Amino acid sequence: MLDFINGYIMIGTTYISLAIEFSGLLHCVYLVQYGFAYLTKTKIDSNEPRPRSVPQTVFFWMRVLFSLVVLGFALAVTITALLNGQSGMWEFASHPAVALVIFFLLLSLVGLMEGMQIAAFALLNMSDDELSNYKIAHTNCKLMYEGTNLQSFLVGRQIFVAALMFIVARIATINIDTELGESNIFGVGDGFQEFLDTGLLGAIILTIIGSLAWRVIASSFPLLFMSNPLVYVIIRACFIIESTGVCSVAWLIALVCKKIFRLKSDDEYLNNDDDNEDEKDTDDDDVAVAEEDVENLRSAFASRKSLTSNRSMIFSSKDLRINNADDDMKTKMSKMRNSFVTSQRMSAVFSTRDIGTLMEEIDDNGKDGDNGIENDDDNDGKEDINGGMVGGTSNSGE
Repeated sequence: MLDFINGYIMIGTTYISLAIEFSGLLHCVYLVQYGFAYLTKTKIDSNEPRPRSVPQTVFFWMRVLFSLVVLGFALAVTITALLNGQSGMWEFASHPAVALVIFFLLLSLVGLMEGMQIAAFALLNMSDDELSNYKIAHTNCKLMYEGTNLQSFLVGRQIFVAALMFIVARIATINIDTELGESNIFGVGDGFQEFLDTGLLGAIILTIIGSLAWRVIASSFPLLFMSNPLVYVIIRACFIIESTGVCSVAWLIALVCKKIFRLKSDDEYLNNDDDNEDEKDTDDDDVAVAEEDVENLRSAFASRKSLTSNRSMIFSSKDLRINNADDDMKTKMSKMRNSFVTSQRMSAVFSTRDIGTLMEEIDDNGKDGDNGIENDDDNDGKEDINGGMVGGTSNSGE
């Protein structure tokens, strides 16, 4: 999802959506949210940074009122057309009562599936222990999230919703036969009747009652929404529709788009972030240990010029921690190698005499303690207690 929303098209879509919401055409859906919260005694969490001011509150409720007027007019026109037999309803269901029942039943079914999608994603990251407290919701979520069921549900749901929307749009379309002398709805003029015939009012009804109202409820109360026993039946129905293969080409198109646009799953980004945080925590711990034990590291530091030869080696005092009592030779050599890499030396030439001198210095540091450190400071003056010591360049090619 991260790659999908990471684009200018998504930004443009967001601004268009915000503009439509700002117009107030659909603001009456907030009444559904407030009413549902009041009935269930549930507090609505607001994402607004601060409470609305008086002008903002007035503007908000003016838009709610405007939306209610538009929705009321759309319902009045559509119901009148259904009662008068002037809609797109089929003849077998042309009886006014049957037509009304079918119309609102299909609206509710569309809304239920619209809300299911919102509730499913809202509960996607909820732990199984929390969901287990809600038996029906737990059963529905377990079925939906198992394996690739979520993708199958989304495909089947989309087919189901698209088919229902076409049916609802046909029913809500006004069909007046002027040749038979049928009058316009509410006796409006022919010009305004042509506007009503466009089906725009039916689209408003479908959007508010058949989609947004259910989405608002599902987003505010996902657990309560998924606790509906009918949800289980709809999930199974969506699986059956997807299994027919009517839209199986969608999987192929998705794979092609993923390849072309180089889309990655969210887990790849999240795992990288976790790895970076772990590495950062590890580095911070190392720095803290180095600062705390710097004196001990200095006493174990084993890189100084030999008194008998003009050789030197570079090691990191941060990682070279030699324990003469417990470390065997293999462990000491391994620590030397790791320390050498940490000091960012990519290559070097060692001689057996260099290593012998180093081991003698380790033993001397264990016996002499701070005396060896003082000699190092006097002779070289090149120690860096935070990162290591840079001695002179080795002039031995043995």
